[in-house]
Formats: sequence, C-alpha cells, structure tokens
Amino acid sequence: MLSFDQKLATWDNYDAASNKGVCVLQCQYIDIGDIRILGCTLWTDYQYHANEDTMAAARHFMRDYKQIYAGKEMFSPEVSMQIHSEHRQWLQQALITAKALGKKTVVMSHHSVSALSVSEKYANLPSNAAFVSDLSGWMHEDWAPTLWVHGHTHEAFDYRIGNTRVIVNPRAYPNEISSTALAFAWDKVIDIG
Repeated sequence: MLSFDQKLATWDNYDAASNKGVCVLQCQYIDIGDIRILGCTLWTDYQYHANEDTMAAARHFMRDYKQIYAGKEMFSPEVSMQIHSEHRQWLQQALITAKALGKKTVVMSHHSVSALSVSEKYANLPSNAAFVSDLSGWMHEDWAPTLWVHGHTHEAFDYRIGNTRVIVNPRAYPNEISSTALAFAWDKVIDIG
C-alpha cells in the first residue's frame, strides 16, 4: 500500500493536457490568465470546538486514520496538524505573492475553512474539529483570495466572509438530504470577475 507522500508523488508529473484537464495541486498553483489557482489539502488544525478527547475520538471514527499511511506509520491526528501547519504557511505566502503580482486568487482545498461550512445538523458535534479549521480571519486581509472552494462536507454552501466568497458544491452520499437551501449542481459555473 502506498503512503500518502508516495501517492502524491505519483501525481507530481501528471500530464494535465493528456488527462482531460485534471491538475492535482498539492501546495502548488496554476495560472490561467490573470487568475492564480492555489491548491492544497489543508488538513485540519483540530482547533475548532476542540477538547482533550477530540483527536483520540477522531483516530477511532475517521477512516483516514485507518487507511492512510504517512511514511511507514499510520496517518494520525498529529500528522494531520503538522501537515495543516505546513500547508497554512505555504498558502499564506502564496496568497501574499499572488496579490503582489496583481493576480485574482482562487483557493481550492479539501478541508473546510470556516464554521459557516458546518451544516446545522452537525453544528454541535465535537467531531467537527476533524474537518474544519477557522481561516476566516484571512478573508479580511488585503491578500485574501477572491474565491475559496473546498470540499469534505456533504452540504452545499455559498457565502461571503470579508473579501472572499466561499463555495462548497459536494455531491454527498446517494439519497442524502441536504439541510441547506442549496443542492449539488453538476453545471456550477462561478464568475470571479
């Protein structure tokens, strides 16, 4: 079984042109005209509504910690936090650089970046710490991204914090009913101006 790092390495030289336009971004970016798209997983920092049992509970209920290897060891909440810190540092510097270059920026991450992306039906669960990090403060900075698109939720969201529009458009599980007014849209198009 490949470790997380080994699997990512197989995507490093992925030829987007011959693979239907797919580009895997792990602490990387791609420029399309005056738009810079920044991408990373942005694992959680375990700070959102965390308590002393949050990481231990996550270790038991999250498949990620049972099926993913980090090197020769099982992936863990501690490794998740370390990677989050690395991704956060890279992302902040990449946003500042893109702003200095006059680029409009789009961030694409897997994990949620605001409590506003937590469904009402899950709002008070301590397990949210395993899925959400609060980066809403960044969205008020002059280097804030124009758009932030993320996954890992099963609910669709579209909201604004400061200078940033946040969009979540998950397909979710079959027959799962959304508790938000939005639903997954196959044909979602976002104009960032």
